[in-house]
Amino acid sequence: MLYQYIVGHAFNANTQLTAAVFTGVGSRLNLAGEVEMDAAIMDGRGLRAGAVGAVKNVKNPVSLARKIMDLTPHVLLVGEGASQFAQESGVQLVPMQELITEKSRRALAQVKSLPFGIDPKAEEEEEEHGTVGAAVMDTAGNLATSISTGGISGKHECMNVEQGLTVTH
Repeated sequence: MLYQYIVGHAFNANTQLTAAVFTGVGSRLNLAGEVEMDAAIMDGRGLRAGAVGAVKNVKNPVSLARKIMDLTPHVLLVGEGASQFAQESGVQLVPMQELITEKSRRALAQVKSLPFGIDPKAEEEEEEHGTVGAAVMDTAGNLATSISTGGISGKHECMNVEQGLTVTH
């Protein structure tokens, strides 16, 4: 059942799991103060995968990765190419401010106050990480996985590439 959820019905905007877990709200901010996310989904039954990198304004980056897996010959779209595909395929886009939280702003401010944005104690003290994933196997042994992340606070932003990056099967 959960396998069917991840692959067959995954990331429908009406499901609680999607809203609670696989959204970009509260993601870490890059140096420009923006949410820039990466996500991937894989279906072991069909040996299919889809992924996105450095997408902005996408409320649910895994749903975009899913559309790449289901609707294109590509495995990975990055930056402007991924954003353009999101618009074309009807993935929910939101204003950047809807993804930013006060906690993510504070984390970025702390990183910017450190030399090179590096705090040697940060990993030890950090209570949570922004990467969220799921891996499930059904009774037939079919495996499905998904993951999304906003990365780390203060990462360098992806520079706009006119066409974006595309990786195909």
